This record gives sequence, C-alpha cells and structure tokens, in this order.
Amino acid sequence: MTLGYLGEVLARTGRVDEASDAWSASLDALQGVQSGRTRAVVQQMRSAISPLRARSPQLAKLDARASVYLITTA
Repeated sequence: MTLGYLGEVLARTGRVDEASDAWSASLDALQGVQSGRTRAVVQQMRSAISPLRARSPQLAKLDARASVYLITTA
C-alpha cells in the first residue's frame, strides 16, 4: 500500500514514470490481497492516473491492470 501512496506523491510532483513504476510494484505486491484498504488505494491510483493516461501507454496499461484488480477483488 505504501507504494500506492508513493506513486500518488510522485505523480503530483510530475515524476510520472517513477509514479508508474511504484504503482506497478504496488499492484504486483497486492496480488491475492483482498481488503477495503487495498481497494481504496487502487481506486485512488486509478483517479490519479485518469488525467495522465492519454499521455502514456504505460499508464494506460497500468490503469487496465488496476481495473482488473478491482473487478477480481469485488
């Protein structure tokens, strides 16, 4: 979850590539974890990615991964 928070801070400071790496690592670590807190972090991640995803294919893929995580942990 900390990596999810770190990604958000990095994105807010314009470090989008680093944010993407942190979010990706966060999703890797969250595989198989089901909790309200982790879902909230991933939902926050998708909100932060939304305005940036058109600028980066990497972020578009990350958003798709986050979406799958939310669907499979519902």
